[in-house]
Amino acid sequence: MDMMSLYQNGFYDSRIIGTILHFPVKKLETMMCSLPITSRKDIIMSSKEISQMTNKKGSELGILLKELEKKIVLGKVKNTKESIENYLKS
Repeated sequence: MDMMSLYQNGFYDSRIIGTILHFPVKKLETMMCSLPITSRKDIIMSSKEISQMTNKKGSELGILLKELEKKIVLGKVKNTKESIENYLKS
């Protein structure tokens, strides 16, 4: 079980999957607690702010948000305004 799977499936479904795969529940709980965000709504910058900064709208914005969400979950981008702005500028 990896962080992205846990994030996408949520704790309840991941716990069921973990039980089937004999994945330790304590490790699952630790992983869940270490997620930087638990949903896209937890991203510190709003989609409106990101859209204004990047001039992306619609499906382009959606793709960017999904990419950003994944990078935050995997720890490649911190969930801070400064880190997200730096990522968007690169």
